[in-house]
Amino acid sequence: MVKKGDFIEIIFTGKIKNSDLIFDTSIVEKEKKDSVIICLGANSLLKSLEAKLEGKEIEKDYEIDLSFEEAFGKKDPKLIKIIQTKVFVDKKVNPVPGLQVNIDGAIATIRSVSGGRCVVDFNHPLAGRNLVYFVKIKKIVTDVKEKIDSTMRLDFPFIKEYKFENGILIIYSEKMEPKLREIIQNRIKEVIPELKTINFEEKTIKNIERSKGRDVETNKPKKIPEKT
Repeated sequence: MVKKGDFIEIIFTGKIKNSDLIFDTSIVEKEKKDSVIICLGANSLLKSLEAKLEGKEIEKDYEIDLSFEEAFGKKDPKLIKIIQTKVFVDKKVNPVPGLQVNIDGAIATIRSVSGGRCVVDFNHPLAGRNLVYFVKIKKIVTDVKEKIDSTMRLDFPFIKEYKFENGILIIYSEKMEPKLREIIQNRIKEVIPELKTINFEEKTIKNIERSKGRDVETNKPKKIPEKT
C-alpha cells in the first residue's frame, strides 16, 4: 500500500461526473506517455485526490469520486460580473462565450455576450462540478534520480539543466535570486529528504557541456578509457 511521502508512478484520467468530458489526464499520446510520477501528499494533483490515494494498492484500478466541495468548491455568484463589451474590443479581444480571458491577473470565462455587455465568470471553470478520477498506481518509485526528474518537471519546469552524481544535485541556471534558490532547495529537500546536497552553478557553456559528459575544449563526448 502507498503512503504519504511515497513517489508513485500513476495513470489517471479525470472526468466530470456523469459525463464523458475529460478535464485532466496523465496520457500524452504525442509523447507516447501514459503515466506520471508524483510525490503523494505534495499537492501535485488535487489535495483531496491524493488523500484518497493513501492506502491504495499497486496494480489495481480505482474509481475515485470527488464532490464539488472536495474539488474546486461551489460557484460563488459574487464572482460573476458584467463587463462592457467595449472593454474587450479596446484591447483587441473578440469576446465570445467560452473564451477564457485574463483580467487584471485573474483568469475568467466569458459566459454570454449580449447588448454590448458580457457576463464574465471568475469562478474556477470546474467550480460546482462533481468529478471522478480513474486511477491505476503502477509502482512505488525508489530511485532518487527519478524522484529528482519528477520534481523538476512538475515544480520547476524552467530549470532545464541539472545533474545528479555521487549523491549531489547540481542545478545549472542563469543568475538566480537567493530567495528563489532557497525556495527550490527547500521544496526538493521536503519531498526528497534523502537528498542531502544541492548546489547551484551559474549557467555557462563549459558547465553545461561538462554536465552532459562532453569535453569542454573540443565539445565532443568524452572518450571512455579502454579496459586493459
